[in-house]
Amino acid sequence: MIKKKSFSIFLITFFLVIIFEFSSYLFLKFFTNNGTFRQEVPRFLFDPIIGRKMQPNYFDSNNKPRTNTYGRAITPIQHNVPQLTIIITGASAVFQSSSRNNSMSIPSILEEKINNVYGIKAEVINLALPGFTSYQELMELHDYFLSEKANIVISISGYSDITARFEVSKITDPDIYKGNPNKRYDLIFDTRYFNKLDVIEDLEKGKFIFHNFDYFLRKNSYFIELIDRIIQKLNSIQINNDNNKNEVNLYHSYLKENLTKEILKMQEDQIKQKAKISISHYAMMDALSKINDADFFLFLQPTALSWDNFEKTDSYQNFREYEKNLLPIYKENFNNFYGELNTINKSVGNLYDFRKVFDSTKGEIFEDHIHYNDLGTAIISDEILKILSSKYLWKKKKN
Repeated sequence: MIKKKSFSIFLITFFLVIIFEFSSYLFLKFFTNNGTFRQEVPRFLFDPIIGRKMQPNYFDSNNKPRTNTYGRAITPIQHNVPQLTIIITGASAVFQSSSRNNSMSIPSILEEKINNVYGIKAEVINLALPGFTSYQELMELHDYFLSEKANIVISISGYSDITARFEVSKITDPDIYKGNPNKRYDLIFDTRYFNKLDVIEDLEKGKFIFHNFDYFLRKNSYFIELIDRIIQKLNSIQINNDNNKNEVNLYHSYLKENLTKEILKMQEDQIKQKAKISISHYAMMDALSKINDADFFLFLQPTALSWDNFEKTDSYQNFREYEKNLLPIYKENFNNFYGELNTINKSVGNLYDFRKVFDSTKGEIFEDHIHYNDLGTAIISDEILKILSSKYLWKKKKN
C-alpha cells in the first residue's frame, strides 16, 4: 500500500513537472524575445594577470559590434598589409567616445586622419580598456608583442593611477582606500577581480565551492528560466521607482558626511610613492617598445581637473554641492601627481603633458570630469597628430 501511494505521488510529481516544463517552453518560445534560454554574455572576462579583458565579438544593447575577435575596440579601417601600425593604450576615455561610439574614439579619429589626410595605410589598434592603469597597460602591451608587431606605441594615461585616492566610487570601498598591503595589486581596482581571487584561494585550500548554480538550473529547466526572467523583470521595475532615488540620495548623504578634504588630500610621500610606481610602468613600456623596434609616446591624460573653464560648463553644474566643495582637493592631488611624474621621469623620452591642451577652448568638452565628448576627443587627436606628423615629417596629401 505504501509503495503504491509513493508510486502515485511520483507519477503526479512527474506529470506536474512535465506540464510546468512544457508550458514554460511554449511561453518562452512564442511570447519572449530572447528564446528559450537567455545566454548572458559578460562585458568583461576575468584575467588572472591584469584583472580583466574585454569580451571578444561583444555587441552592445543596440546590437552594434564593439570589439573584434581579440576583444579590442573596433577601429574603422583595416588593411591586409598596413604601412604603419600604431598601438594606443589607456582607459575608458580612450576605449571609446563618451557616446559609446567606436568611430569617434581617439584611436579611430587618428586612424582615419592618418589614412585620409596623409595618405598612409595606417592601422591603429585600440588596446585601451575601461579602468585600465599603467600596470594593466604594460601587461596588455607585453601580451601584444608576444605575437604581433607595431611601429608606434602611444599611451594616453595617468588619471587612473591616481584616481583610487579621490574617485568616489573607489574611495567608498574601504579595502581599496586603505590600500591593499600587497603592492602587486595596488593598481587593479576592480573588486570583482578580488572576489574571483578569493574563489581560487578557496579552491586551493580544498574548500567546497558552490558556484553558478543558477546558470545550471536555468539551462536545464524551462520553468526555472521563466521564473528567473519574471524575477528580473520585477526587479527592474523596482529599480526604477522612487525607492531607488531615495537610496541614491542616502548614498550621497553618506559621502557628504564622510568624505572630507582631510581624508581626500594625498600627502607628499603618497604622491611620490604612486608616481614612482607609475613611471616605472611607463619606462618599461618604453623599453618594451624599443625591444620590438617601436617608438613609445606617453601623453599625460587631460581631465577637467586641470581645465580653467571647467566650472563654467554644464558638466560641472551637474556635480552635487559636496562634490564641488571637494573639487579643489581633487585638482591638487591630480596636479601634484602629474608634476611628480614629470620631475622623476628619466627614461621616457617622448613624454607630453596634456593638462593644458584644452586651454584655448571654452565650449563643452567633457561629459563628466574625465570623459570627453566628440569635440574633446577631436582636440586630443589633433594635438597628437601634430606631434607625430612633425616627428616623422608626414606630408599631407595633395587634393
